[in-house]
This record gives sequence, C-alpha cells and structure tokens, in this order.
Amino acid sequence: MKLTLQQMEIILMKEGLDKEKSKQSIKTLLTQVDILNDIASSFSTFARMPAPILQKIDLTTVIRKSVDLYSNYETGTVSLKEMHEPVFIMADEQLLHRIISNIILNALQSSSKRKVNVDIEIRLQPNLVEVIFKDNGDGIDQELQEKIFLPYFSTKQSGSGLGLAIAKQGIEQSGGAIWFESIPDGGTIFTIRFPLA
Repeated sequence: MKLTLQQMEIILMKEGLDKEKSKQSIKTLLTQVDILNDIASSFSTFARMPAPILQKIDLTTVIRKSVDLYSNYETGTVSLKEMHEPVFIMADEQLLHRIISNIILNALQSSSKRKVNVDIEIRLQPNLVEVIFKDNGDGIDQELQEKIFLPYFSTKQSGSGLGLAIAKQGIEQSGGAIWFESIPDGGTIFTIRFPLA
C-alpha cells in the first residue's frame, strides 16, 4: 500500500494522475486493505480456523488476480507462465487467494541483496494440478526449514508467522498438499498440489 501511494505521489508531482492510473491504484489499495483485514482477523481465528467452504473454482483466475496485485512491486517481478484454459479445483476462493498472495509476497521479500524474480507455472497432471512458485532469493537456511509451516514462526521482523501455517492447513483441508525445496543463497521452490474437480 505504501509503495502504491508513493508511486501515486511521484506521478502527481511529475505529470498529474490520469483517470485510468487513478482507478488502477485505488483498486490495488482497496484489495490490499481487504488482505490486511484478513491478516488481522487471522490472528484471532487461526486456532479455531473454520473448515474452508469448498466450491468449484477456476484456479488460473485466482492466480492471475494474485499476480496482478504485485505487478508494480518495486524490488522484484512476478511472472506467470500463462494457461489459457480454465483449471477447476474444489477450494475456498478467498482463502486460496490469500494463500497464493502470501507465497508470492514471501518470495518477493526473500532477498535484501538482489532483485527477486518469482516465476509461477501451472502444471497439469492426470487428475492433479500443481502450481510451482520459483524464486531466486536467498533461500531458507537448513536449520529453519523444518519450522517453516509452524504457527507464529517467521524469519521476517514484520512477519506474523501465520501465513504459511494457514496455507498448509487450508490447502490440506481442501485435499491438497504444499511443500518446498530450498538451497541457501540459491532460491526456493514452493509447490502446491490439488486434485482436479
């Protein structure tokens, strides 16, 4: 949100903000406010987190929306290897959007030394779909890897430590799985898998 407001301020000072850019910036801010609201409520609801409300949804649409949120991210880029066909799974759309956004944001914040590139790919298999999030960040230290999905564990000063714990719980309650591979100073690959609807 801060980044979007700073960009709006710079554009206003330079050339003035046109209607289309204003609309896009406001839409981004409102979406981020909704995400922040969800994060704030997740602190009190994690322990008694209700089961996801599963509905048939198009996974590609949810991923595209999440990727669009970070299209103007200052210290990194997110690219999605496009699939033009819908991929239907049974999931809670709002929860899945939050999970994917969290994985992308974690990846973008995974290095203070270099610009981070996050590449996302959707791979179809018989009766399954996998979404792969690959970054070129600093990787996760070996001794921290077994703690990554624990509630309230975070490697970031500003992190709540709930994002990946909620992701694991929500994905598993939807019949899916999540895991990662990481090489210190060599990047991380997160994979989520769902049965096809």
